[in-house]
Amino acid sequence: MGPVRQRLLLPIAALLVGAAVSGCSDDKPAVCTSIDELESSMEGLSELELTGTGVAGLEDQLARVAEDYDRLRDDAKEEYGDQVDAIDADLEQLKTTASEVEDSPSAAAIAAVKTSVQAVVAGVDNLADDVKSTC
Repeated sequence: MGPVRQRLLLPIAALLVGAAVSGCSDDKPAVCTSIDELESSMEGLSELELTGTGVAGLEDQLARVAEDYDRLRDDAKEEYGDQVDAIDADLEQLKTTASEVEDSPSAAAIAAVKTSVQAVVAGVDNLADDVKSTC
């Protein structure tokens, strides 16, 4: 190989190596970002006080959780299908109990919401542990 060819190939090789190294450090699966976003909205949900005015905030926070969860579901369904299905069921139960507490804010309805919130939080925490081990 002549000296001219070597001088041309070296910069190209350097660019390829640089691109490969930089690509490795920044490439995280989308599920890593979506689980972080969901955990953030879950904190708001689990911190709600479900008495008096706290019930009104439940619908808004549940909407945030549902939006973040939809993104996570799309990103995680293939690899974490069983866990996603379980969270789907828990989230549907939470939506049902939240609707009931808004219609009739009794102590029993609030207790049912708290139980449903705990189930969703536990499911998301378990999924987050598994997802983060791959991030």
